[in-house]
Amino acid sequence: MERLRVQNHLLAIQRDSSNWPFIPQWLTSSHVQVQFFGAQCLLIRINRDWESLEEEEQIQLRDLIGNVLEQQPNLSAAVRNKLQEALVKVMEKAFISGWWKDPIGDLLSSGACANFTLLAQIAGLSSSADSETNNGKSVYAWHHEIKAHSNQVIESIIKHQRLQQNSYSIDFLDCIKNWTSFGAFNFSQIEKILPLLTQAQGEEVEESVVDCLVEICEVVTRDSAEESRKARHLIPFCLNLSSKAIDPIILTKLTASLAEECANFLVQSCHDQQVQTFLGLFLKLTNADGILGVDDQSSQMTLNAWYLLTEMVDSDFPS
Repeated sequence: MERLRVQNHLLAIQRDSSNWPFIPQWLTSSHVQVQFFGAQCLLIRINRDWESLEEEEQIQLRDLIGNVLEQQPNLSAAVRNKLQEALVKVMEKAFISGWWKDPIGDLLSSGACANFTLLAQIAGLSSSADSETNNGKSVYAWHHEIKAHSNQVIESIIKHQRLQQNSYSIDFLDCIKNWTSFGAFNFSQIEKILPLLTQAQGEEVEESVVDCLVEICEVVTRDSAEESRKARHLIPFCLNLSSKAIDPIILTKLTASLAEECANFLVQSCHDQQVQTFLGLFLKLTNADGILGVDDQSSQMTLNAWYLLTEMVDSDFPS
């Protein structure tokens, strides 16, 4: 009961704008809980009252977040993540407001190493174009701004792996996954970083790498040549992964996406030994144990691909 009373009191403090001048003090407190509370209040203020703030006040909010992140390197992960989320929202809203002309470019040029946490959040937390709190045209402009920096992000990814060989942090992989899922990368860009992912080693990164590759499978290819190159990159990775002690559900997720997105290539190349081996693996995975109960099987994950492959076989090789 006491805990609920305290929680309601804290929520009342967060909603009361007269308390917001205390946010800088809370963020610099020596207590993690107080820092986190201040970061939450800051994010609420940005999301709720941004349009009512003067430009100078908006700039002060941006500088406050930047200074805390820079001057307090020992912030807890929870506080740092909340502040970075707030900074990403400021970047979007300041760009839409018009006074921060190139926030993503400024971020990419701010240091020797890209901040993949922020980059991942830029694509992952972007407001939807039909958001009720934003002008649709302005949000579309922000989406265009994100995509306009796709080449720079690809270059940062390649540079990172050149300097930090075999370094596959979650932030790094989330950046690739979120920007791919957002639609920022075309296949010619993806092709530059595919070898970095398919060469990844270690059980601790395999599941995250597979999540990235599933998103990459869904990147639209312009023609059969690009589809062929995508399949030639990913089929060996799937076959290599199958020889390891990996959860079959993870492997099925990737092979099902690849089979569905490269079905035309698989049918046209059905006499290729590697393709036949891949289809044999896919057939085996269709009967793998499921995750929803003892009677469920991962065949549900492969169903769409099998339907598509069947239709293409019937079309290309009519009886």
